[in-house]
Amino acid sequence: MGKRGKPVLLTFVGSHDPFQNGLITGQELAGPVIALARNRKFEKIFIFSTPGFEERAKETARVLQNENTLTEIKPLSIVDPIDYQEIICTLRPILSEIRNELPDASFYISVTSGTPQIHAVWILLAGSGEFPAHILNVRPPKFVSTKMLPVVEFDLSDPNIPRIKAAQGEWISDKEVGEDAEETAIRIGITWTHPVMKELLHKASRFAASSLPLIIEGETGTGKELFAQLIHQLSRRPGKFVVMNCAGISQQLFESELFGHKKGSFTGANSNRKGRFDEAENGTLFLDEIGELPQEIQAKLLRALESNEVQPVGENEPHKVDVRIIAATNNKVSDSENIENAFRKDFYFRFTHKLVLPPLRERRIDIPIIAVELLERANKSQKKQKRITPEALLMLEREDWEGNVRDLRNVIDNAVILSSSKEIGEKEIRKFILQKRIDSKVKLYDGFKLDEHLNAIREEYYELALKEAEGNRSKAARLLGVSPQAVSNYLNGKKEEESGK
Repeated sequence: MGKRGKPVLLTFVGSHDPFQNGLITGQELAGPVIALARNRKFEKIFIFSTPGFEERAKETARVLQNENTLTEIKPLSIVDPIDYQEIICTLRPILSEIRNELPDASFYISVTSGTPQIHAVWILLAGSGEFPAHILNVRPPKFVSTKMLPVVEFDLSDPNIPRIKAAQGEWISDKEVGEDAEETAIRIGITWTHPVMKELLHKASRFAASSLPLIIEGETGTGKELFAQLIHQLSRRPGKFVVMNCAGISQQLFESELFGHKKGSFTGANSNRKGRFDEAENGTLFLDEIGELPQEIQAKLLRALESNEVQPVGENEPHKVDVRIIAATNNKVSDSENIENAFRKDFYFRFTHKLVLPPLRERRIDIPIIAVELLERANKSQKKQKRITPEALLMLEREDWEGNVRDLRNVIDNAVILSSSKEIGEKEIRKFILQKRIDSKVKLYDGFKLDEHLNAIREEYYELALKEAEGNRSKAARLLGVSPQAVSNYLNGKKEEESGK
């Protein structure tokens, strides 16, 4: 075994901390935490405080500090101390912080104070290697003798102890996968009813059990970052979810952004800087618009993926990292031409898993419920709450939404903020959809003619309405908010124009 770092103890407090009554009247015995600290020397002790035990944690810390032991209380919001999942999900981010704060420490965990479920979680985390630590147990005073020492160390490396394997890619029932993925998706803001989306959630939960690189393909606004967050949360990786937008970084800084740099390694490197890989240690690095990475950086990223090592700019040696990579692109990477243009083939094929997110126009049944949810969010910033009519929702459902949810959100936000009506109807939606189209299509130039442009927009709306109405002029007129005669006039004018050509 290698050289141990400075010892650091992690412990909960229980009903016998800091002191407990002995069998003799007036006798006070040290509780498990105090007894452990008096028998072992620790550089620092972290006390985990749960609801109802805050005062015991403070009193235990006060006693330890009086005995010259550096102590820090970590409050945990564990509501149910016998809920294994709640315990493990609450502990993971705190343990990640502690490990980052004290990277060279040798950790010890006390399994005396706290519930049996807390003790089991400690052993799972330590035994699986997710949080390497030595397990300590404090023997009750009446069982202490010259042969039976007050502190017992549980050696998880003993060959007689079964190996605990981290659940990477192990089988999980479809029911558990579905429920967990759907609950998490709702919590982070993914809205759906379409069966395709439910299948994608199922795939995402399966991919979460793997640490292999994943690429998400989809048009702008389809929710690629939300799905990456979903996979990160379902993976239970204790580190951060770190986002890097590859399109927003100059070519000269890509390597420094990804891998970090050493002070003085190039002009402007005035201090050491962590790269995104190190920021995402034990977590997930989301590389948005991955096709914007220069191919020479793709080659270096490929080496990092294959070796699990990164080398900061200016450093002589690489160092190990444990990071899950999720990438995203607006390109259809299944098209060989896009692969050729945007990616090195060896780099692209390193992404073992792929998710393809559909645009809103391919899941129109979701548009009304997404619109209502966006309306609810927009209303939170307004004094007066606005409602939306069924007819307006139907109009939203018919729109193609080139920018998908982002595009839809802009129209809803504008309708909430800028319309004077208490109710958002077809009139308001039509106005802001038209404005959206004008904003996206109008480019002013020498010789631009407003009347021609407006006529083109008018023609587009008439054609859209007639298509929706399957050629029925009265129905098309109702959709446009004009008279049937206006529709007839448009069609007659179109005939005259065509016959004159």
